[in-house]
Amino acid sequence: MVTLVQIIISTIVLVELILGMGANAFIATVSCIAWMKTQKLSSADKILFAVAVSRFGLLWAMVINLYIFMFSPGLHSSRRGAGIIFWIVMHHFSIWLASGLSVFYLFKIANFSNLIFHHLQWRVERVVLAVLFGSLVFLGCQLAVEITENRMLKNVYEGNLSLQTELGVTHSLSSLTVFTLENIIPFTMSLISLLLLIFSLCKHLKKMKFNGTGSQDASTKAHIKAMLSVISFLLLFTVSFFCLLIPAWLLNMLQNQKTLLLFQMISITLPSSHSLILVFVNPKLKKAFWLLLWQLKERLWLTVKKTQPISYSQ
Repeated sequence: MVTLVQIIISTIVLVELILGMGANAFIATVSCIAWMKTQKLSSADKILFAVAVSRFGLLWAMVINLYIFMFSPGLHSSRRGAGIIFWIVMHHFSIWLASGLSVFYLFKIANFSNLIFHHLQWRVERVVLAVLFGSLVFLGCQLAVEITENRMLKNVYEGNLSLQTELGVTHSLSSLTVFTLENIIPFTMSLISLLLLIFSLCKHLKKMKFNGTGSQDASTKAHIKAMLSVISFLLLFTVSFFCLLIPAWLLNMLQNQKTLLLFQMISITLPSSHSLILVFVNPKLKKAFWLLLWQLKERLWLTVKKTQPISYSQ
């Protein structure tokens, strides 16, 4: 029986889904239109497009698993199957691509008089690709552990309850350990990128003050926008990470279904909210968004004007 709490959570999830899907679809569409017009995409647009696609898939994976958890809990606990595997893949690329975007902002905006930094700065695309390809090791480990755990759970439900139960617990701990490690590394990378951006901005402001020029130059604005993007990602990622990790580690203690549903609902905020922030932080996406709103307003006004009855003067 569907309770009032489930209805409220489903409504909130639906709103998050619509906003998140809309924001990620908008980012992907703007990137595709830019590619069709110019036949090329900048490195930042490529990363943003990949982030949007991965989060679009992640939102669907989260909603599907949440629906299974709410209305088919037996299926969720015994056979997570393809839904969980799909979520693992989309979640992996979502966080690592966002972390790669933070690294990209660092090397494109920050300025340090260091030979190693300049060497990496000229090869920023290769650096981001190296990060993404290196992350596939963690993805492979997590998929291997998850598939093994699913097989153990299948054996448990088929009747082998002695040794298989102990192995199932061991693999559950292994899965949580790999998941924790996989999330801590991109978080640390983004945090380091943020700290270096702050240090670079402070250094730039001191230089501007020494030269007696204003502080609101293009470099300062670029630093601030990049920092807003990284800070929002770190905050939302932290909330989402703990909302996913706490129920997994304390599954035996958190038996209240409403509490588990609340944690899962909050975890959806990362792929939804951060994509909205990216739209308003990126000048190109922000301009395209306001242009879209203006066009919708004009079409709505024309539609209303056509439907109004024509009044004839006496």
